[in-house]
Amino acid sequence: MVNIRKQGDERAIYSETVLEKLSQKLTNEFGKGFSKRNLERMRKFYIYFPIATTVSSQLSWSHYLEILKVDEKSKRDFYIKETINSRLPQHGNCYAGAILYRFFFALAEI
Repeated sequence: MVNIRKQGDERAIYSETVLEKLSQKLTNEFGKGFSKRNLERMRKFYIYFPIATTVSSQLSWSHYLEILKVDEKSKRDFYIKETINSRLPQHGNCYAGAILYRFFFALAEI
């Protein structure tokens, strides 16, 4: 599923269909929590954090939902570190983190 999404438009359409069917099947079998949107988030989480040891137990799923919005790895790593150090709130992490990220790296250039 992860690789199919990366291989072009035709396969992406196939992936969307598979994702919808998987969502229905998992919801029927296990209940709520397996919407297509949640499966997309789970997929992205796996791509960003393929090794379980790279995931911090100090962060909640809500923290990770905010972090998943950030495509650049260096920024994600920065947000994770700052969130763990309690400098960033759980909600609005990306916005607050973006400001903090720019501030710290602007200081580094001085």
